Amino acid sequence: EDLMSKAQSRGCVVPRQLAMYFCRHQLKMPFIKIGEVFARDHSTVMSSIKQIQKAIDGEKGDVIAPWKAIAKKLGSVVA
Repeated sequence: EDLMSKAQSRGCVVPRQLAMYFCRHQLKMPFIKIGEVFARDHSTVMSSIKQIQKAIDGEKGDVIAPWKAIAKKLGSVVA
């Protein structure tokens, strides 16, 4: 429910962005479709995915730990 809401608190934003990231990278969904699922514009989706990728590349702790945990559960290869 919180992932789909318009909430902009960090507790909702980062999990939503991670969900968008995994929709794109694991399910290969187009930006427009992800936007439809999360009731967001495709440019918001693109920005969210870019922010998560930047956090992963920078090994930002508040993103990298949940990203690795989710990727492990999904059976993804985590570098």
